[in-house]
Amino acid sequence: MHHEDDGGTLNFLAGLAVGALFGAAVGLLAAPGSGRRTRRKIVRAVEDLGEATGERLHDASGEVRRAAVDARRAAERSRARLRERIGRS
Repeated sequence: MHHEDDGGTLNFLAGLAVGALFGAAVGLLAAPGSGRRTRRKIVRAVEDLGEATGERLHDASGEVRRAAVDARRAAERSRARLRERIGRS
């Protein structure tokens, strides 16, 4: 797996979550219904979005950790090969 811009991925997910939250709030506020009912819908939508975003961020942070471990292992292998080549010279 190749990860060049993991910070960009997390920023994208955060932006996506904020955009979805904003869109959901605007949609619910524009929909017909009582104020109390609309507020309950907004609260439920925010809670659901928070849960989904938390799960995605958890998954993304796991991917970042795995990528860091993979990068460290690759660097260690490269360093070992380089030392072998230098030792043969």
